[in-house]
Amino acid sequence: MPDTILEVKNLKACFHLDEGQLRAVDGVSFAIQREETLGVIGESGCGKSVTALSILRLLMPPGKIEGGEILYYSDDNQVTDLAKLHPNGEQIRKIRGKEIAMIFQEPMASLSPVHTIGAQMMEFILLHNPGMKKNEAQEIALDMLNKVGVSNPALRLQNYPHQLSGGMCQRVMIATALSCNPRLLICDEPTTALDVTVQAQIIDLMEELQAEMGMSMLYITHDLGVIAEVADEVAVMYLGKIVEKCDVKTIFKKPMHPYTQRLMQSVPKLGSRQEMLDTIEGTVPIPIGMGAQCGFYSRCSHAEEGSCSRRSPALVEVEPGHFVRCFKYGSVEEGYLESANQI
Repeated sequence: MPDTILEVKNLKACFHLDEGQLRAVDGVSFAIQREETLGVIGESGCGKSVTALSILRLLMPPGKIEGGEILYYSDDNQVTDLAKLHPNGEQIRKIRGKEIAMIFQEPMASLSPVHTIGAQMMEFILLHNPGMKKNEAQEIALDMLNKVGVSNPALRLQNYPHQLSGGMCQRVMIATALSCNPRLLICDEPTTALDVTVQAQIIDLMEELQAEMGMSMLYITHDLGVIAEVADEVAVMYLGKIVEKCDVKTIFKKPMHPYTQRLMQSVPKLGSRQEMLDTIEGTVPIPIGMGAQCGFYSRCSHAEEGSCSRRSPALVEVEPGHFVRCFKYGSVEEGYLESANQI
């Protein structure tokens, strides 16, 4: 697949708790194309961040990848299943950070409070470039800080994280992640903790750098406005599964899954006189011992007793390029589809 940089197939990640096995990611599949952005949306707890951490093998106990493949296609057309690599092994350490980088949700929690910005950036650069001299790493760090719009980068290299604002720390995180020219950048809600003005600046910056460096992005967020601006393809997650997947224009013009439709209805609209925003009734179930049923069954206005409550729908293509997980559109039972694919 020459145009694909990452392909996730039937990924399953669980947390083994005293209460039972919590299925955080339950059979997720998607592909990211070269120089394109896949947006992943969904409410908190749907498995977005666990998916990202699983790709980089950063999922910590009691979390564990239980099945599936994470296929990474390198520049020399070599295919590596990241799910089979040891989390601390040499092979994944060569890929993590250098070829696949990640920007985490909380910049202040991701930066060491006892080391300067320069020390942290240079350590990262030197780690992935054996043989490079410190002065060369410093020049790269200065150049990247300048690219991401950090004023007086030479001074900032001497600062500690607490001396910078939240927006400035986020720019440092972006500069660090991009300092080794990754082919794929994973962004885990990188603008959540920032005010709207800084959010817009960061998003514009990342789009500019993506075009300049020709990299792909996996952008995780719950902000539909951000997805509309940055994504080419969109995957909607709910309760550890992808419930709808299509291009970004279609997801806004013609959402098909009941959950996606309710998400779109909850967005404030300019000029609307509606006083109360639409909300989704009920709460997200805890994915422990749920059995065979649609995860959205308890909150869905289209749910049917006997089918949705006893069977789990499969993700099927209802239109060219538009995949939906819902019996409303003729989806078959998930187990049946899996068996058919194995024949």
